[in-house]
Amino acid sequence: MLRKELGLDLGPLTYWTDSTIVLQYISNTAARYHTFVANKVAEIQDVTDAKEWRYIPTRENPADDAFRGVPASDLSGSRWLHGPAFLRLSPERWPPAPTLRSMDEESLEIKKAVSFNIQALIPQNPVDKLIAGITNRIQLVRTIACFELIPEIHRSKKPFKGR
Repeated sequence: MLRKELGLDLGPLTYWTDSTIVLQYISNTAARYHTFVANKVAEIQDVTDAKEWRYIPTRENPADDAFRGVPASDLSGSRWLHGPAFLRLSPERWPPAPTLRSMDEESLEIKKAVSFNIQALIPQNPVDKLIAGITNRIQLVRTIACFELIPEIHRSKKPFKGR
């Protein structure tokens, strides 16, 4: 964002985190996360490249100093203002990236795949069953004609003799 707003070429940028999980989230493009995490990861992926992200061991992370109970008076002149000493070395001598585990379904922030099958058991009408077996129009017309005769036969109480 600074590059865009200021119109400056700041050279290559490096972003640091002491969270291997965050590195996994940023570098992963396949997993679907829960809404909050998905939105944050998408924001980061929109403005940075996963290759720009590096790991800093927690004990060397100056961002944590203020949260570790270091008094404000001790922060001036410390790595909190100047960064960790390794930053003054060549990038080849920076802390190595840890081996990242592959993202699996057990990660708390990955949406679990949910699937289910629905099977409706609809009782079949005997007429539907009979008609389903008909293969041509003539058979269908004859079958319907027989259905038309059933109430008449029932009313007359005469036995049906067929043709």
